[in-house]
Amino acid sequence: MIRNYKEQDIIEIEKLGKELNPNYKYIFNSQYKILILEELEKIIGFIIYTIVEDEIEIIDLVVNKNYRQQGKATLLLNEVLKKESICKKMTLEVRESNFSAIKFYDKHGFKVVNIRKKYYFDEENALLMVKMVK
Repeated sequence: MIRNYKEQDIIEIEKLGKELNPNYKYIFNSQYKILILEELEKIIGFIIYTIVEDEIEIIDLVVNKNYRQQGKATLLLNEVLKKESICKKMTLEVRESNFSAIKFYDKHGFKVVNIRKKYYFDEENALLMVKMVK
């Protein structure tokens, strides 16, 4: 089941985020929209995004490691597209070394359009990826 997040979900969001980055900390932003993916009343994934004019910017997309390769991230991505059907494109940044995420986004029609040098706190580059949806 996919649902909008509740404030009490932040603890679980941070736990899942730490699977990708041990320093993960959710930073509240009133512009963020968050969808939660639950299975058997357990949070197994989430997507955080924002809308800027007619563009969806994905901030974070995380699925519990035990539920990966099962189409769960695709469910979240598709739900955002359904909810934000007026938008024309999606964008995101991904670590240059995150090959599984790059492969996932490539499979879903995202293309690398730029490299953001030393984007992350550890100075790793980010790939800016874009998908046209209309």
